[in-house]
Amino acid sequence: MKRLSYQNTPRNTNDFNDTERVRLETVLREKIHQLEAVFEAATDSISVYDKDGHLLQMNSAAHELLGINVQPDYTSHPLSRVQHLELRNVHGKLLAPDEWPSCRILRGETLKGLTAMDCFIHTLDGRDVCVCISGAPIRNQAGEIIGAVAIGRDVTMHRQFERRTQEALDTLFEVATDNITLYDSEGHLTQINNATREMLGLDTQPDFTSRPISRQEQLELRDEHGNLLPQDEWPISRLLRGETLKGATAMDCLTHTLDGRELYANVNGAPIYDEAGKISGAIAISRDVTARKLLERRTREALDALMAMAKVLVQTQELTMSPTSSTLSTRHLAGQHLVELVQRVLDCKRVCLVAINHETLQFHPLAVIGMTEEQEKQWFALCSNRKLSEFFGGKVLVSDTRLPEIILADTTKAPFDKIFNPHNASSMLIAPVYVGSSLAGILYMDYDKDIPTYTEEENALIVTMTKLCALALEREQKQAELKKLLSTLQATNEQLEQANKVQRDFVSIVSHEFRTTLTGIQGFSELMRDDVLNEAEVKEFATDINTDASRLNRMISELLDLERMQAGQMQLHREHVDLNRIIMKVVEHMHPTLIRHDIVLALDDALPVFLGDSDKLTQVIANLLSNSVKYSPDGGEIRIQSFAEDATIYLALHDYGVGIPADALERIFTPYNRVETTATRHIQGTGLGLPIVRQIIQLHGGTIWAESQPGKGSTFHIILPLLPDE
Repeated sequence: MKRLSYQNTPRNTNDFNDTERVRLETVLREKIHQLEAVFEAATDSISVYDKDGHLLQMNSAAHELLGINVQPDYTSHPLSRVQHLELRNVHGKLLAPDEWPSCRILRGETLKGLTAMDCFIHTLDGRDVCVCISGAPIRNQAGEIIGAVAIGRDVTMHRQFERRTQEALDTLFEVATDNITLYDSEGHLTQINNATREMLGLDTQPDFTSRPISRQEQLELRDEHGNLLPQDEWPISRLLRGETLKGATAMDCLTHTLDGRELYANVNGAPIYDEAGKISGAIAISRDVTARKLLERRTREALDALMAMAKVLVQTQELTMSPTSSTLSTRHLAGQHLVELVQRVLDCKRVCLVAINHETLQFHPLAVIGMTEEQEKQWFALCSNRKLSEFFGGKVLVSDTRLPEIILADTTKAPFDKIFNPHNASSMLIAPVYVGSSLAGILYMDYDKDIPTYTEEENALIVTMTKLCALALEREQKQAELKKLLSTLQATNEQLEQANKVQRDFVSIVSHEFRTTLTGIQGFSELMRDDVLNEAEVKEFATDINTDASRLNRMISELLDLERMQAGQMQLHREHVDLNRIIMKVVEHMHPTLIRHDIVLALDDALPVFLGDSDKLTQVIANLLSNSVKYSPDGGEIRIQSFAEDATIYLALHDYGVGIPADALERIFTPYNRVETTATRHIQGTGLGLPIVRQIIQLHGGTIWAESQPGKGSTFHIILPLLPDE
């Protein structure tokens, strides 16, 4: 290895004397020794070239990196004659000698930072290494290039790590469940993952990814409302203009995939910038939200249907109150509205609704939709005054056992092969309509194709529709009975008129409660329809809608219970029950709503098991506890006590709420009555809960009464007698 050398500076007696010259030479030698030490100790390889490309000097790191020990005379070769050393760029392309870092430096380039070169070198001892080379030309005082210095660093392991990292990223890219697409600055698809191929059905057109945006005519994009999007409003066009799509700015798009499917996709993305800050491409991440969008659409349709059904019930109530109305015509009107709504919500071809006389089991057709006029006439003629067993055959639908809420009937086999079926549908969906424990009607639907598989939520919607049908049938039956009474008991006209007024007031209250609940449902559903929501917001609004729907279902159940109570049809299903366990179960179930209340249980461990209706006693405890919570808006303690004495079980529930006026303590147990005070006017409710509670307690042979002081709270007392065999 050559050593750094220097020439003695000519003696100038005008500037230096001999002593000064010797001193400077000594200092210069020390500096040279220091530079040589640094040169040799450097871990990076350092090479010095003359202006012709000859290697003047290399440090030990350079010898070791290039494997020069196998060719000791290598450093004496000029650059143009080196045949044993190959340099390639990072893409593996062989570099011509004039593209080598040393040649570029000798042409005046400075390689550092972003301009440093990464080269793959096949060393003289047979290794392949990746070297990051920086350097600069050496110039004399006149600025002429007299040589070059190159500094190399072995980045082989770094490159290997980058390669493994890229391989891992490529693997993650391919296995990602979200759909990822990469575009260049012209809008060409440069890379897509498997999820995207499956989502768009690209396997049917393998050349699709090579088309620029302007040639992708086969892929139409529409907004979530179905309006066609011009290509300059496509997500990729917006990304290539510099927009970032995320959160509220993410796009919901509707398209038909290349294999013919309808697809809703939520698209996020961002532009990709090069080192100069210019857009060099874009990345788009999309998620298939078709199921969510269809659920939202089905939810909106269902909510619209529920609102329309409630409106039908209110309108039918007003019609039946008219002295000129016909019971038969109002029943058919309500039934027709109901079957139209069922068809719209469930997207079925035909819907039929029949009423059943629970004593004679005779059919009374009410409404049908989806048939021709001639087919409707045949259907009404076939169903009128026919026995249930004749219509369906056998005893499947006339047994004492309560039927399943939804029946999938195979019309090719008995007993369903006798159903009037002019379109030869292979299957039908049958939903029994019960009023209390009696089969009051049948709602059945069929399709031109196989019946689709409904989700649990959709099945619950069908059940809710049957409850509304039951409410309509039962209300119409009761209105018919009321008209008969009015015609035969003219002497009591004034009393009945007052009863009607009270009932109209009740209908007004119930209508208000229905409208309040449905307004909440409508408001949240409109937000879901009109606003761009993320998944968390959709879940939050869906929870609010579910809460209001549950409240609506609870009011409907109270109406049905009240009708059964007034008709004397409320029955008990006695079994051995533990009242303490029922109390604790209700408290545990209602615990999420008791944020501001403390429940204190003083339950007698020796309380005996007795014969009672567990479900209805649960309804009693839940209603009383719910009232205590509602009428204690400031929170506080609610105390529940139970004990047994002689042959009697005693239960008391005490709160510290707004209280009840003394003149209303008995009236609160009367149907259609609510106590209106300044403190309770804002509290929601139908006023049906306590009358139902008293009826249940009386059916158990017990009594219930209330004690209260306005402003200090209320106590409800219940006494239940034990039967002799208990």
